[in-house]
Amino acid sequence: METIKNNLPEKKPLEHLKEGVAPIMACIGTRDDFEKEPTLGLTDRLGFWGENKQNLFVDYYAYPYENNAKGIKNAGEKTYAISEISDLNKFSLKYKNCTGVIVSGQDKTNGKNISFFTHQDSMKVLPEGEVRRQFLADLKWRLKEMESRCIPGTIDAVIFGGNYLNSDVEEKKDPNHKFGPRTEFEKNYKDSIHLLSEQISDVLGFQPTIIAGPKTTMGSDDAIYDNEHRRLYLRRPEIGETSSESFKPEAVEGREEQWKKEWK
Repeated sequence: METIKNNLPEKKPLEHLKEGVAPIMACIGTRDDFEKEPTLGLTDRLGFWGENKQNLFVDYYAYPYENNAKGIKNAGEKTYAISEISDLNKFSLKYKNCTGVIVSGQDKTNGKNISFFTHQDSMKVLPEGEVRRQFLADLKWRLKEMESRCIPGTIDAVIFGGNYLNSDVEEKKDPNHKFGPRTEFEKNYKDSIHLLSEQISDVLGFQPTIIAGPKTTMGSDDAIYDNEHRRLYLRRPEIGETSSESFKPEAVEGREEQWKKEWK
C-alpha cells in the first residue's frame, strides 16, 4: 500500500502570504490509502462524495442548466466548471487530462476562509476559439472577485491534476485513431500549467504552486477541498514518487525527465 503523502509548504515562507496565514496544503493518496487512514478529517467521506449544504459538487460532466443553477460558470458539458466563491467545501471527480485550480483567501467582512474551485479540460481550453476565450474571461472574473473580497496577504492559489503520458506509446494503443486524433499529453500538460499560472499571476501578482504534479499512468484524480482548513485531498490510482511532488510553474520543464522515469 502506498503511504498518504502530505504536500507541505516550503520551509521558506510564501512571500505573498502575511505572517500567520496558512497556505493551501494537499494530502495525496490512493483509494486504499484514504479508506485505511481515519485521521485526516474529511477523508472519512471520500467514499461518499455527497453534495449537501456544506459540500458543493463542481461537476465538469453536468449539463449546463445544472451548473448554471448552482452558479458554476461553464461553456457547456465537458468544457470547464468554475464554482462561485463561497465558504463551502468543494469537490469534483474524474480529472483525467483535466486540471483544477483552487484559490482561497480570508473574507474582508468576517475573516473566514472563502474559495473557488475549478475543473477544466485542456483539450477544450487550450485551442484558440470561443471556449478558450470564455474560460479565460470567467477565470479572470473569479480571480478579480477574490482579490476584491479578501484581506490582502491572505490569498493563496494552487493547480493540480492533469497527466504526463508517453504520447508515442498511447498512440500505438489506438493506431487507427478510433478514439480520436493523437493527443500530445506532454505538451498539453505543460501548456495548461503555463496558461493557468499566467492568468493567476497577472491578477493576483504571484505565481501559484503546482501542489501535485501530473499523473504518469492512465486513470483519474478525485479531489475534495476542505475550505475551513485549506486542505486539498487528492485521490489517485497510483502515487508517483516525483510526479506527486509540488513545484513552481517555471520548474515544469526541469521535471520532465523524472516524470518519464515513472512511465511503464
